[in-house]
Amino acid sequence: MQNSLPDVKTQSLVVGSTETPCSFIESSRFSSCWKLLRVTILVLRFVRQTRQPRSSLGELDALELKKARAYWITEVQKVYFGPELQAFQRGYPLPRESLVARLNPFLDDGFLRIGGRLQFADLSRKQTHPILLRGSHHFTAMLIMQKHILLHHLGVRIVLSELREEFWIQRARQTIKKILYTCLPC
Repeated sequence: MQNSLPDVKTQSLVVGSTETPCSFIESSRFSSCWKLLRVTILVLRFVRQTRQPRSSLGELDALELKKARAYWITEVQKVYFGPELQAFQRGYPLPRESLVARLNPFLDDGFLRIGGRLQFADLSRKQTHPILLRGSHHFTAMLIMQKHILLHHLGVRIVLSELREEFWIQRARQTIKKILYTCLPC
């Protein structure tokens, strides 16, 4: 006697933990850097709250903002400079096809920074070895727009010089021109 029920296929779903708690946040869904950083802080707080139920909540502070910004910088670098980051973490030389090899990059505090002739200048470490970012990432575009707004809508050269104090953005001038062209008040 055969069973009259149809064959039912069962599927199992394995849910694993991700390495980064905010990997499901898409930066392209946000219109400003401030909103993205605030949401990132709230997600990081939620993750911390689930692990340590007694952690304090309240107003957003500067340390959390710094951590959220550092998170997005590392995300941009993982996306665009993944092979270079892996090479530095394992102690290998840069890959031959690396487009940033001529910038003499190195790994410092988890960030990919560029070297250069300014290393002996009497400037801060941020200025002599800026963090390497890709201009085509949405977070970089929001960072440029944030700096543009903080500078009261000044032009390309001023925004570029202010960003160069901390970041080295690939194809920065073209990226800044494109972003400032979309600024409605300007």
